Amino acid sequence: MTLPALFGVGLSNSLVFTGVGAAFLSVAGIAWWVWRIVNAPRADHLLPTQRERDRRRLLRLRSGTYRRFEPVVDSLAAFFRKNSAGTVERLKRDLVLVEPPAPRHPDERWEPEEYLAVKQLDSLFIGVAAWAFVSLLLSAFWGAALGFGLILGGPRVLAGSVRKRAERYRAEVRARMPMVIDLISLMLEANATLPQCIEAVASENTGHPVGELFTVLGDSIRRNVPQDESLRRMADLIDDQDVNELVFTLTATGETSGLRDILRSMAGPMRVRRVQQLEQASERAKVNITWPGMIIMVGCLFIVLALFLLPAGQP
Repeated sequence: MTLPALFGVGLSNSLVFTGVGAAFLSVAGIAWWVWRIVNAPRADHLLPTQRERDRRRLLRLRSGTYRRFEPVVDSLAAFFRKNSAGTVERLKRDLVLVEPPAPRHPDERWEPEEYLAVKQLDSLFIGVAAWAFVSLLLSAFWGAALGFGLILGGPRVLAGSVRKRAERYRAEVRARMPMVIDLISLMLEANATLPQCIEAVASENTGHPVGELFTVLGDSIRRNVPQDESLRRMADLIDDQDVNELVFTLTATGETSGLRDILRSMAGPMRVRRVQQLEQASERAKVNITWPGMIIMVGCLFIVLALFLLPAGQP
């Protein structure tokens, strides 16, 4: 073998060793960084309130990603707060209703930017795993395309699912609101106070969104938050016509003698609106069922026509 050939082989081997060494150092550096993040002490003593410390402690128990990568989540949350203000604002009202999933402590609440940051990290891990798996099965191009798609689109898709779950939550609250009003009016007729009515609604609807909503309301009142302010917070949280009407009545009339009669008159129209909403949902369901049926019917028609047209086209 000539000297130039030997030189070329040596150069090629040195480049391979250099590339392997660089890759090893990169992986080792990433592993060291992850180890430092996971094992870094959490500066809870610097948090402003005990409630914030309790909130973070509960979220660490709930989410492994948040527990291990809390400093990274805080940095990503600041990025989302600054650069995705619209998404954060739209997510804020819906997120508090459905995340974390019940059962949960009243203090166990995600900030919308934190939720997006955690889901971004989850999407990153899933995207990297999908990239490696698809690259082995198909090609590096399709692996990279799928991985980047999951990483970039994951948080947005999950935010959309939060919106749908929040709408279902509001629908369940709306469906039971006439019975809640009946219970409050009956207890007022028995000389119960409004806080006692709230506690009764919460206990009688345990495991239902209404029960959770009134549990949070009762907890706010026990924390010396003014009753009218607690009711308005609940109305802002749900943003539903029936709940707004109930809250307006309770805050405007107070615990007067005529309150039970006003509440009893409210329940009837709410039931009528509930029936109308069910009828509208039924009509939408019919439309959603019709279109798939028509597509299947057209496909079957083409299959039947093909049985006659294909023999006719043969010589």
